[in-house]
Amino acid sequence: MDYIINTRTLALITEFDQYGNENTLVHELTDTFIINKRPIEIVEASFNYLGNGLEGAMRGARQILNKKKLVPVALHVPLGIILFPCKLAKREGIAWLINKCIYTAEAIADKITRVYLINGARVEVAMSFPVFQDKRNQSSFLYTTLNGRYDLNNWPSPFLNEDVKKIAEKKAEYIVLKKDED
Repeated sequence: MDYIINTRTLALITEFDQYGNENTLVHELTDTFIINKRPIEIVEASFNYLGNGLEGAMRGARQILNKKKLVPVALHVPLGIILFPCKLAKREGIAWLINKCIYTAEAIADKITRVYLINGARVEVAMSFPVFQDKRNQSSFLYTTLNGRYDLNNWPSPFLNEDVKKIAEKKAEYIVLKKDED
């Protein structure tokens, strides 16, 4: 079975082997290891495993964030697994970071930010610090928005909704009732 992003996963980072093959350096809470797959393959496999598609998650995130490209994506909202991609600094490749697993970040050059993960690992991304912080904010906003939509315990009871009661009383009519404006 392929590696699936889980609650221990902190980041997926491109790592090239001696033959130039793209692999993935996986940072987990207590382990770091290499998988012979590209980071995007692991991300796609994780979305597919959960019955979601990466493309659908990206479309949804684009709509919520009103952004066109490089948006964060929600893999598992109840567990807070929101990922966002960043190009690596000083080399080819990409890092997929899980927002809640970032401890802090700092600018180390004009368009390079050093990201510290909660396990002490660090990765340098080709992004200015303000742009990186914006990506983190987008990730947090995406999580908050989707978490509110998934919060089934706080959905209004249909038995308390007057419009639903009116519709139920008129079983044969399929109309949408609007509340009177005061």
